[in-house]
Amino acid sequence: MKKLISIVAIWTLVSCQSVEQFPVPEKLLSEDLMVTMLVDMTLLNAMKSVSRKELEESGIYPKEFMCAKYDINSDVFKENTKYYSNDLKNYEKLFQRVADSLEIRTQKIDAIVKKREQLFAKEDSLKYSKISDSINNLLED
Repeated sequence: MKKLISIVAIWTLVSCQSVEQFPVPEKLLSEDLMVTMLVDMTLLNAMKSVSRKELEESGIYPKEFMCAKYDINSDVFKENTKYYSNDLKNYEKLFQRVADSLEIRTQKIDAIVKKREQLFAKEDSLKYSKISDSINNLLED
């Protein structure tokens, strides 16, 4: 009997929980656009944490920049974020796409930095070679 009462009590508690479902926003943003916006927001927030002063001196404020770039107001973004968060599995996939996009960008930047370092190393070795040749010519005279 205690077991039955416990099961009924737990079932009642669980069934009484209500999860708020957010309605479809008036201006529904596509998942692709949400991913793009979240990538941009992540990059802007990273820039802000590294060089807030430079951003502000340039007149770039992340929130205002995002709203202007995508021609929306912050309420539209909030409503869409709430709407997409209704389905946690889909929301997780959305953020995985953001992470994948950022990883691809990181790999591209790393490749560019590596190529640039190789070019500078090559230029430095050529300069060193010319200087070394000049020194050897002076010593021979």
